Amino acid sequence: DGEVGEVVVTVLAPDYPLIRFGTGDLSAILPGTCPTGRTIYDSGYEQLIAFLASPTEAVLSGSGYVIRAEGFRTVTAQSRGGNDTASLYDDPTTFDRLETTPEYAVYYGSRFNNRVFSFPNVFAYSRGGDDRARIYDNRIFQETFISYPSYSRLIGPTYQRQVEGFRYVTAYSSGGEDMLR
Repeated sequence: DGEVGEVVVTVLAPDYPLIRFGTGDLSAILPGTCPTGRTIYDSGYEQLIAFLASPTEAVLSGSGYVIRAEGFRTVTAQSRGGNDTASLYDDPTTFDRLETTPEYAVYYGSRFNNRVFSFPNVFAYSRGGDDRARIYDNRIFQETFISYPSYSRLIGPTYQRQVEGFRYVTAYSSGGEDMLR
């Protein structure tokens, strides 16, 4: 109670929805009852956030809430860290691409553009076709890239990126002590 933190907003505008977008403004939740009689709700900072996005809908859920966006071409979600997880799905009828780094992931096709920022865990799924994934590392960290015919994973000290079902996966190392397994 009373701890200062960044104001994060969700705007479900038809052209460009923002989900958990950090404004840079600082605020605090004060204990007690509002003068209007309503109880102030403290959502906490350590809750697990799950974000699922497909070409037709996106769902952000956490402790005590679920936010759903349907029919938007572009959806953006931002995490505050912790153990938050983003799961991104393709359009199985089109050629789609994924680009992911430790800081963000963008999964896009001819009818959708789903973007996540600062999620420690990102899982992306291709359900067929010639979908392509590009995975980039961080120059500072030592990371491990693991690849099998069904999935590939880049693991860093504070994040993981996993792609499943992609026909083409390309991983980029900026050097250092990165490992391939």
